Amino acid sequence: SDNEMFSSRYLMDGVPHAILMQDDATAVYAGVTALYTWKEVFTTQADVEWSKWDSDIFDKYVTLHPEMSLHWSANIRPIDELRVGVDYRYERRCKGLNGERPDAMSNLGITASYLICPWLTAYVQGDNLLNQKYDQYVLYPAQGINALVGVAMEF
Repeated sequence: SDNEMFSSRYLMDGVPHAILMQDDATAVYAGVTALYTWKEVFTTQADVEWSKWDSDIFDKYVTLHPEMSLHWSANIRPIDELRVGVDYRYERRCKGLNGERPDAMSNLGITASYLICPWLTAYVQGDNLLNQKYDQYVLYPAQGINALVGVAMEF
């Protein structure tokens, strides 16, 4: 691919810094997805993807590019108005400078929504329930355990 963006995080005098580099790269992706649904009541899905990059600068810097990612989700609808789900994501990052590997991403989340009427849905969502510490992007750490509560209106 042309103009692939590579990023690195490093400490200088105890202060975190980021460096962004751009390079032509060759990328190879392979993956598999499995999906199972039972009567629109239960659905589960698993995805696994492997990635490999090659460029002149890639091997020299720690990046947040995924080497392997795994995603699993399950949703159940016990009654027509209620949906409950669980979602898990794991991402192993590529090795970089000095063979060091950035922290893996491991994220567990839950969701629930209730259809109050045809145009109004209430929902709650919890994320990073394992309270993992990792960078989503360079110098952009993931929030700890967090939640979102709200309503959605359709017009």
